[in-house]
Amino acid sequence: MVSPIVVGVDGSAASRTALAWAVETAVRRDLPLRVVGAFDPVPTSSAVNMLLPGDVIDALRAEAANTVEDAVAYARSLTSVTEIIGDVVTGPAVAALVEASAGSALTAVGTRHLSGVRSLFFGSVSINLAAHAKSDVAVIAGPSGGGPVVAAVDGSALTGPVLERALIVADVFDTSLTVVHAWTDLDESTLAAGSVGSDLVAEHADRVDEQVRSWIAPVAARYPLTSVNVVVAPGGAAQTICRVARDATMIVLGSRGRGGLAGMLLGSTSQDVIHHAERPVLVVKS
Repeated sequence: MVSPIVVGVDGSAASRTALAWAVETAVRRDLPLRVVGAFDPVPTSSAVNMLLPGDVIDALRAEAANTVEDAVAYARSLTSVTEIIGDVVTGPAVAALVEASAGSALTAVGTRHLSGVRSLFFGSVSINLAAHAKSDVAVIAGPSGGGPVVAAVDGSALTGPVLERALIVADVFDTSLTVVHAWTDLDESTLAAGSVGSDLVAEHADRVDEQVRSWIAPVAARYPLTSVNVVVAPGGAAQTICRVARDATMIVLGSRGRGGLAGMLLGSTSQDVIHHAERPVLVVKS
């Protein structure tokens, strides 16, 4: 059985954007698409659920079914060549999508960039899904920019899988790959103002560039038709990634880097990129 792309929908504009991306990706990769909506009969606590009349619960279930039905109809309006099915599952959105991610090619979800407490609330589904899903997770904040795929690498165990996925995406979307590595958290102005000479900084950057290219070479050899560029730069990792990826088709990065704390399911760089990137982000799990 061919593993489908799974996309979560809730009727919002953000989920519609994710759905359109998932349809395009399913067509390009010749994969089926599974549209999933969640119905949670216990939205806050069991006590609240005890107070909900049965007809209210039925109405909520019907609303979720209508949301999935509308999403499937929209997806089918975009393509006639991909198998599309819709499912309504019971439970909280994150738990439902984590379960659906098992056996999927990848799981996609929309997100909105908001400030303050609203950002923490509305971003929780994408962050928690990226942390707990069994598959790679695509977080879609906006459309592809039409530029290269941007892969963020740091030499950790996920560097190889990140490069592999990024080259696959570049091949599928017929674009080039830009590999980004931020070799220090210090920005250029801080380095210039420090005691380390510019020649030493440039020499170190050259050594890092050579190392990054050594990570890329064995993977890129399997994709000889894809052009690969390297950006080695100072500055915070998330800021550097988002800057380079302004017009990216997609950002690809690992769920955790080499600096992550033991037991963390999603690293700080991944979280920051998900919160701030305007382009689709693919979080590679393994």
